[in-house]
Amino acid sequence: MVVTRTLEHIGQGKYIDDIHTNLTWTFRYVNTDNILQTVLAVCSHLENKSSGVIAFTSCPTATLLTSQARTLKVPEILLVKETCELKGESQTIVKLLPHFSEENEILTDILKYMGWTDTAIIYDRTLDSMSLQDLIFRFSASFSRSRPMSIDIELERNGTLTSMMQQLKDYMTQHIFVLVQETILPHLLQTAAELEMTRAQFFWVIMVETLSAEVTSKLAISGSNLILVRRSFPGVGKTDSKCSLFTHIPDQNGLWQGILEDAYVIDSVLTFAETLGRAHTDHGMDNYTNYPSIDCSARPYPTLPHGEWLGGLLTQSSFTGITGQISFNSRGFSDGAEYEVCSSYDETPNNLYRVGVWNNGQRLQLTNQHMFMNTFKDFAGKQLLIAGRLALPFMIKSGEDTGETPIFTGLCIDILEELASHFNFSYVIKEPPDGLYGAPNDDGSWNGMVGMVYRGEVDFAIGPFTVTSIRETVIDFTKPFIEDGVGIITRRPDGESDKMFKMFKPFAPPVWGCIALSVVVVGILLWLVNKYSPYTAYNMEDDDGSPDQVTLTGNLWVIFGSYMEQGADPQPTAISGRCILGFWWVFTILMASTYTANLAAFLTVSIAEKPINSLTELSSQTEIKPLVKHSTNLYSLFKEAEGGVYSTIWRQMSGNPVVTEAAVALDQVETGQYAFMTDRTQLEYIVLSDCETYALADEIFNTAGLGFVLPENAPFLKAFNFHIMRMQEAGLIQKWKQKWWPSADKCSGSGRTSSATTLGLDSLAGPFFVYISVTSIAIVSLIIETVWSSKRVEDFRAKLRLKFKPQIVEKQTKSH
Repeated sequence: MVVTRTLEHIGQGKYIDDIHTNLTWTFRYVNTDNILQTVLAVCSHLENKSSGVIAFTSCPTATLLTSQARTLKVPEILLVKETCELKGESQTIVKLLPHFSEENEILTDILKYMGWTDTAIIYDRTLDSMSLQDLIFRFSASFSRSRPMSIDIELERNGTLTSMMQQLKDYMTQHIFVLVQETILPHLLQTAAELEMTRAQFFWVIMVETLSAEVTSKLAISGSNLILVRRSFPGVGKTDSKCSLFTHIPDQNGLWQGILEDAYVIDSVLTFAETLGRAHTDHGMDNYTNYPSIDCSARPYPTLPHGEWLGGLLTQSSFTGITGQISFNSRGFSDGAEYEVCSSYDETPNNLYRVGVWNNGQRLQLTNQHMFMNTFKDFAGKQLLIAGRLALPFMIKSGEDTGETPIFTGLCIDILEELASHFNFSYVIKEPPDGLYGAPNDDGSWNGMVGMVYRGEVDFAIGPFTVTSIRETVIDFTKPFIEDGVGIITRRPDGESDKMFKMFKPFAPPVWGCIALSVVVVGILLWLVNKYSPYTAYNMEDDDGSPDQVTLTGNLWVIFGSYMEQGADPQPTAISGRCILGFWWVFTILMASTYTANLAAFLTVSIAEKPINSLTELSSQTEIKPLVKHSTNLYSLFKEAEGGVYSTIWRQMSGNPVVTEAAVALDQVETGQYAFMTDRTQLEYIVLSDCETYALADEIFNTAGLGFVLPENAPFLKAFNFHIMRMQEAGLIQKWKQKWWPSADKCSGSGRTSSATTLGLDSLAGPFFVYISVTSIAIVSLIIETVWSSKRVEDFRAKLRLKFKPQIVEKQTKSH
């Protein structure tokens, strides 16, 4: 099919094809504001025996023309961009432009593919309410919240557009759909660029039919993530991955070039021509327009002969026109259009790269793995400079003593190796000169590794960085690879400091006191019973009666001997005495068994109380001072505290030594005067490695995630986050954690019951010292007894008795 004139000034023309289809058209412009003039103009056309009507106008006029065409049974092609829901159905009317739902389906398919849950819809007056409601409904059905925002070209003049865009930025809306006319796009994109909303973290989807050079220049924003959705035309952008930026659309034979609106008009003419050609070829119909002249005032209206039949052929049209495939669905709307999806791409000359197409049959088809071409893919083998420092067991440093370049291993290095393998980069670890993680200085600058990333000295930093809001103001964190809190480590109290007397520890001192008191009380009670009971052997003047039964010292010795399981001789003969002694034996057995069982535990397990078990306990005493590494998140947390426990801890830290290394802090802890606070996972590693030296408090506070530090708005942030999430889901991070953290320590519960502890002389020296002490007392008693029984002392005692005896006798006589 060949159009015989270029239609440079569309007014009238003629179409002739190789089967002698002869079609002449005439265009007449009507005043759409005057309904009467519109009716008369249509009547004038029909009086000239027209075979059909092409309506390229607004909805009100299209509605009127459609009503007339339906009444007269005249085939009609509508070219209306607005949403015109015409009442009633007709088999003679087709719409060359797709229904609005088709474009909304394209946008929804993109939304689903990207998995966005929060979007903004920027539209102007060209998008009517029905189309907007349908789009919002589709987004909601895809579990995405949408925020519609209407704009106009006039908004830029009073600054309203800037304020509205700023609101989107404040709401953290990063996924933006744009459905506006081409003339508004330059202002919109310029405002977005001024507000830094064209950076990598913002994603734009723009649907537009044509692009001018001005709009094209606005798309060339380095590093922007922008998708352009537009109708694909035959012969344009089909040879490679480049997207078309033409405003003018050539036909498939290269014989015509005009603006897009003209192309739609020509395709309407071609649709009529194709219909008439099939009527001639397939049905032998030549006389299509042989019907009487129409009098618009006549009733009933005359109808076009075979008009309804021709309308049926019109709806069955299927061919390739200037604007693409022409075909119609059951509702008469065009459904053969194909759309190209183009992405901004810094490496292409025109900044646009074809990433896929969309059509009704196969829906969204992507020809590239990434829809947004400027999104990060990999580093293409680049060597990166990465900040890192010792942090057991996240970063384990070795090889420094040999004078060679230090080698780092640990959990963070395992994660880094996986990232390097997946994103194709090598790396060099650079330690911070000040040895700090990073905190704000008084002058507003940043120190440590955070400062290095902020100033661009390194590509990013790895380590157990606590995710905090103050750091987020200057850098970005990756998704936390592990959740952690702050723990407190102290020196474990020396549970063996009194092990010399460990043999006496099964009973507390009050228990030992009660046992000694029981021996005395029961001995006195037994003495009273034996002395005053008439049935004791002594009182019954039995030959077996012993004087010891009625002496206090004798009864005390019997009770003491029984407690020491040495028996009692002589034993009481009275029932009352036997009851006392019998139940004393039961008491002795119970106490001895309890002591033996508890002694076994004390001899095999060393148990020491934790001096500090919580942050509150640490703040409520002064013997042990708190200690944290300088310029860490925890240091800033205590420093900025305005009250409560944190403020108390900060005051207690005054005058403490400045430490930047965990090893130095642990040296201070070993003095017993400091409690070191840092990430709980690091402290667990330390305690598992040396549980005899350190004790870990049960309390965990200030729980937060640990992540890597990346430059703000880094293009690879989202890719890193996604891959870290995949590593967590695959169990890799948990596997690596088990690799670097000891699974158990020699102080664990299993170790306490698995084997006995060999006791040294220092553990048994206590009983020896007690026995030596008692022996010393015995020797002293022997000396006293010897001296007391000597002849000289005995003579002295006799003289005293003689001297005081007459006085005693005299006093006794007087008393009688």
